[in-house]
Amino acid sequence: MSAKVYVAAEIGSNWLNVEHASELIGACADAGADGCKLQIWKADALYPAGDPMWGAWPNLRDFQLDFDRAEVLRDACRAAG
Repeated sequence: MSAKVYVAAEIGSNWLNVEHASELIGACADAGADGCKLQIWKADALYPAGDPMWGAWPNLRDFQLDFDRAEVLRDACRAAG
């Protein structure tokens, strides 16, 4: 029996903006990955008001992957093949 191994590249939340994430997706495809895994999260859900993380990262919402951004990155994955 021969089965193809599916390689999923872990990008997680290790990107600066949607453009950077799209570049990482392209690099994963170039390296031979079959797909990419990202983490959908919302800053307000993970860090409630008053959490010290807001003081450390006042622009934390810029790094969240919400569903709107996820759709853009889904399209980047499809374009990368």
